[in-house]
Amino acid sequence: MTRESPIVFRNKALVENGRPRLVLSGEVQYFRTPRASWRTMFRRLKEARCDTLSTYVPWSWHEIEDGVFDFTGRTHPSRDLVTFLKMAADQGLKLVVKPGPYVFAELLNGGIPAWYLKSHPESIALGPDGRSRARVLKFPHVTYCHPAYMEHARRWLTEAWWVLMPHAGRTLMVQVDNEINYSHSFFWFGPYTIDYHPFLVKRGVYQRWLGREFGSIARLNDRYRSRHLTFDEVKPPVDWDPSPATRCRTLDWVAFKEWIAVEQVRRCCDHLHALGARGPFCVNAPFTGWATAWNNTKRWMTPAPYDVVIAHVDYPGVVNDGNFGETLGLIHYARSCDNVIDTNLETQACTVSKIWGKHGASYDLTHKSLIGAGMNTVNYYWFNDGVNFLGQGHYQESHEYHCPLDVNGKPREHFAGIKRINRFLAAHPSIAATAPTAEVAVGYVHEWGRANFLARWDGAYEHRTNALLNLLGACGVSFEMTDLRDWAPGTMPPKTLFVQSAPFMPRDAMGKLVSYVRGGGHLVISNYLPGLDGDLAPCGLLTKAFGAGRIVELPAKPGPLEPNKIRMAGKEFFVLDRLQTFRPGRGARTLATSAGKICAFERKIAKGRVNVIGFKLEYLFTDLHRIVLGSILGRKLDAVCPVLTRKGPGVTLKTVCNLEDEPHTVAVGGKRVRLPGKTAAFVLTEGRRRTVFI
Repeated sequence: MTRESPIVFRNKALVENGRPRLVLSGEVQYFRTPRASWRTMFRRLKEARCDTLSTYVPWSWHEIEDGVFDFTGRTHPSRDLVTFLKMAADQGLKLVVKPGPYVFAELLNGGIPAWYLKSHPESIALGPDGRSRARVLKFPHVTYCHPAYMEHARRWLTEAWWVLMPHAGRTLMVQVDNEINYSHSFFWFGPYTIDYHPFLVKRGVYQRWLGREFGSIARLNDRYRSRHLTFDEVKPPVDWDPSPATRCRTLDWVAFKEWIAVEQVRRCCDHLHALGARGPFCVNAPFTGWATAWNNTKRWMTPAPYDVVIAHVDYPGVVNDGNFGETLGLIHYARSCDNVIDTNLETQACTVSKIWGKHGASYDLTHKSLIGAGMNTVNYYWFNDGVNFLGQGHYQESHEYHCPLDVNGKPREHFAGIKRINRFLAAHPSIAATAPTAEVAVGYVHEWGRANFLARWDGAYEHRTNALLNLLGACGVSFEMTDLRDWAPGTMPPKTLFVQSAPFMPRDAMGKLVSYVRGGGHLVISNYLPGLDGDLAPCGLLTKAFGAGRIVELPAKPGPLEPNKIRMAGKEFFVLDRLQTFRPGRGARTLATSAGKICAFERKIAKGRVNVIGFKLEYLFTDLHRIVLGSILGRKLDAVCPVLTRKGPGVTLKTVCNLEDEPHTVAVGGKRVRLPGKTAAFVLTEGRRRTVFI
């Protein structure tokens, strides 16, 4: 087979023959699709104007016994990966291949062979009592980086790559693992569930990691309020208590588990790269605690001699003002990882009501808004229904999720919608040369995501940024995400920076916020003005710099019938959670009061200004909060239909999104157009030519 020219990514887009273009992919899982239907599925992909095929390559499906592999279909026709890939090549489809070793994909044991789990119990993840948590976690999970597991995983990846290698020239991305154990991992069930395997925690990987993170035992002792002589003495926390020491130990325990998951993925990527795979290597929505951890995944896997792409997934069901901003947030969390290409590897194409009970699906709005918000790769997931052969399904035998195609390749109604959108996108490759614009930035501190694990015991530590993202999305305020660790205040233009804070913040982040305001920025810090530093020690840096005076915290009222009432921008609204009040003194302008006490104020500092808001900004009462948000930004927000904007040299794409059920008449491309409910319109301007697509 003639090797094709290498894949080139430039400015976050695929460049082919010198021109950037979008990647339009469909997920066809050969191990769930009857072999007789493969060619039909490929024809349908081409009919829908998809140019790429995506599929998992499950370890459990091909290594049927220890050391016994089938890639040609001798034991089951749908194991014939060799023919499947050749058929795709005959159709001119590019590839996104996902060989795991862990794929989840609703497969038994997440795609790890049952024979391995039975033969190697020494590598099974353990709870603090030394027992397996298989019953809690739905199936046994391996200890990350365990030598026995890594030996077999490398052997699997080697065998799989020999089959995939002839198609390397057509391969856009190689995904290693999927969602890093997804919801069945230790992250979903709290910090003290697993993994306490001796390989990790008894003078093992955990202690060495602490040594690298802290550098000296004295620094660790300061944080833990302890007197350890060596790192080997340190044991992971196994239970909660409210002391700052246990909180810090728990935050670091969660950080270690994030790292060990990413370390396993890195070792697999290194192995594939040594075999000749050039990547980019993709990590799909790494569920290592919170979306804020995605930047850590990229950080811990670089520098490397290959590109790493952090992709995300999108299953909003019905899109509305309660989840629109969160969807945009996932896109911009991934963008903040500085990916070589902005990728969504699971773009909802099925009906999630058949999986997670979400009602219906806003297909048109979902697909268009993803492109409008900046994605250059979309993968319609799943593109066809299927069957779990030989009892390999995790949930059920059938895989009928109302996909665009049924199991035989017959189109359903939303196949036509995908085909129509793809035809427009394929006809306008210039869209790939544009990038999303942002009116404001949203700063985040990943430690707040880790602190989510403390929220079940202390609600003050619950991560609140998503509430702000939903409000911004519902109000049509475009934003981008900024990791405050990597942020240099002087490099950011004086746009507004929102920070939905927690009770604590690292001192260096506090210092950056003060510098940003003094340099002319507009900071809006809400929910908390933190009084603790990253070690959960008292720190009044922001209180003093912003002149907040004495801070008093008012608890949440006992129920929704007795909320805290707030008056702001001439309106009265309610806050169901706790809030902070301040005594800012002279030079501050009062923004909001509650029971006669100041709970939000503005102060000018040097060249900039800060809005300190002692309550959570959220979308709960969208119409009222739109007025509040408008008062902060100094303009009226009347966006019933939010607009997403991408711009490039001579090209602008505006995506007008109707989040409501009823139609709205909106100004689109210089004329008024009636936009149906739960749909979006593209307005593409290229030079003097303007195209409206609804």
